Amino acid sequence: MRCALVLVVLVGCGFPRPARVDGDAHPGGDGSAGDAPSGLTYPTNPAYFKKDTLAPTDTPNVGGGPVMTWSVNPPLPAGLSLDPTTGAIKGTPTTGAPLGTYTVTAANANGMTSADVKIRVNDITQIASGDYHACAVDAGSIVCWGGNQFGELGDGTTMDSSTPVEVMNSRGATAVATGERHTCAVINGGAYCWGDNAYGEVGNNTMGNQFTTPQQVMGLTTGVVAIATSQDTSCAVITGVGVKCWGRNQTGELGNNDSSILTASAPTAVSANIPFDPTTDQLQSEASARYFCVRNQAPSKIWCWGDGTGGQFQTTPPAAQYTPVTVPVPAGTIQSIATGVAHMCAVIGGQPFCWGLNNQGETGDTTSTQTAAPKAIGSLTPGSRTVAAGHFHTCVVFVSGVLCFGQNTNGQLGNGMQLNSTTPVQVVGVTGGATQVAAGFNTTCAIVNGDVQCWGMGEFGHLGNGATDDSATPVPVTGL
Repeated sequence: MRCALVLVVLVGCGFPRPARVDGDAHPGGDGSAGDAPSGLTYPTNPAYFKKDTLAPTDTPNVGGGPVMTWSVNPPLPAGLSLDPTTGAIKGTPTTGAPLGTYTVTAANANGMTSADVKIRVNDITQIASGDYHACAVDAGSIVCWGGNQFGELGDGTTMDSSTPVEVMNSRGATAVATGERHTCAVINGGAYCWGDNAYGEVGNNTMGNQFTTPQQVMGLTTGVVAIATSQDTSCAVITGVGVKCWGRNQTGELGNNDSSILTASAPTAVSANIPFDPTTDQLQSEASARYFCVRNQAPSKIWCWGDGTGGQFQTTPPAAQYTPVTVPVPAGTIQSIATGVAHMCAVIGGQPFCWGLNNQGETGDTTSTQTAAPKAIGSLTPGSRTVAAGHFHTCVVFVSGVLCFGQNTNGQLGNGMQLNSTTPVQVVGVTGGATQVAAGFNTTCAIVNGDVQCWGMGEFGHLGNGATDDSATPVPVTGL
């Protein structure tokens, strides 16, 4: 009788009984109206969604009594909502959101239960591939994966990770660059670096140690619009100031016209007034290289400094350059440049050209002999978007997919094989939707339809797929 009386009062007061989403167990009660909700869990936690893509509905499990109200704090990322009846997280995210914790609460008149749900809305704007690690700018923060012996993943540890980890204090990031054993980024307009600092490449006026979290580069707190890393050196472009570099200067990587300076633990100015428009121009290096280049679109020109012994600067004789030199290229708008360990490529008027060292076929001219001057890759018709160069391989993005050539020891060409190719081969499964490609030592990554895929060497987890095996075809990076 007592239970019946309670039920009448509830109905009479206008409290409907919404349908309960049952869990496997109902701790703390038998699931009757007199129980508080309990044991709230979400099947997918953490949950990774993609900007402008319908999210799969994630309906929770909950035990105990019927849920009267659902709430979440803080508010879910824009475009996502909490179903008021089932507590499901659903919708189409309209903005990217870094990994965050959202507390969902299910309640009725007798009590409540809560669950923390980790959610990230991926919006990948840039990727970078180092020797044994890779990084991405995702929704305004940085995630990295792979080798971490020197702290280059920036997560406060020195443990490798075969899936992406968030770089600490990286909110507000707009660009990232991966060196051989260190990483640099533009965060809130300033330059930050972390990882190995044997030659001062972190740039915080110290040398000979390592850092597992981002460190402010000395003096570069605002106005940084581009950043690049080579083997043991870093460079940045600062609005109104020009290019500055720090780290090792073994072959002129600092570009300061002073061969007597072997290292610099704080930024030093490059000895040339190189024009740079952040909306069109590009600062470039490669993780194993010892040189840097700037591409200007107006005027259409390439400036380089550092180790040019592979012939990539087209100087006579090929040699290190301690101050920037201009690199002769065919006339036309330079859309993209790429620097390998000792070869270079450029997309000019939609046509890819390569030159320099070619021991593994990395210039794509059907031979394995050095290419002295820019040579159009004859098998590729105009229409390429961008180009990337790794240690001894090159990849080009077309509307129809990604093509690669050169060394293929670990499957970094992505064609399902491990045989070098002196001519371009199609990356398996990537037939369109690619917007950017990044090439490292023996690994390649690309943004394809907003997702990140990698292929090649995976020994240190730098394919990002939760494994440490090589893959000669693209695999999706977990959670991106």
